[in-house]
Amino acid sequence: PEDWGWRSMVATGWPMLMSSAMFLIMSWTDTLLLGHFLEEDQVGIYRVAFRMAAVVTLVQAAVNSYAAPLFAERHALGDNAGLREALRQTTWLNIAFSVPSFLMLVLAPGWWLSWFGDAFPAGGTCLLWLAAGQLVNALCGPVMYLLNMTGHERVAQRIVWTASGLNLALNLWAIPRFGIEGAAVATALSMALWNVAAAWAVHRRLGLSVLDVLLSGHNR
Repeated sequence: PEDWGWRSMVATGWPMLMSSAMFLIMSWTDTLLLGHFLEEDQVGIYRVAFRMAAVVTLVQAAVNSYAAPLFAERHALGDNAGLREALRQTTWLNIAFSVPSFLMLVLAPGWWLSWFGDAFPAGGTCLLWLAAGQLVNALCGPVMYLLNMTGHERVAQRIVWTASGLNLALNLWAIPRFGIEGAAVATALSMALWNVAAAWAVHRRLGLSVLDVLLSGHNR
């Protein structure tokens, strides 16, 4: 019935909405806490490093927006081989852009940051850590989208909420002690951990290993 369809949509969409909201909060936690503990110039240096590190996953949003309906379609059809192939293709697309971008940044972090002014190369260490976190994000593939599009949105929600709490705790501990470098390490670790957790959940729930899919291609 129509009422059942509405309830089903809410039951599926609500966890995804809350996950998206928590992602947004998590993306600003470090900056807001830096503004509380440190001076404005430090916040500015960190934010530039943060945005530059995001270049590593610049194409990921476009790739994942293409992948999400494909994941849902393959799963609904029970096409496990097609689901594996979609995961393989999207993950390789992410890697093909992210690895060269990561190497480009880490080979000369101070030089890239100097484009914004003489004070900004001080954020070079931050850029290294944040770029490493983004690289893990890319290497793990679109695992959070895969969970959301295959009926495991509540699992994805729990991962995001846990990662958000961890991110808050790590930043609260690290920023007063280590400044912007502490924020970068805390944020990078949180990013890496939620991606690894989501990849593990995909393996447990769907029997898909990102590493196996990449290595085996069509032959599994």
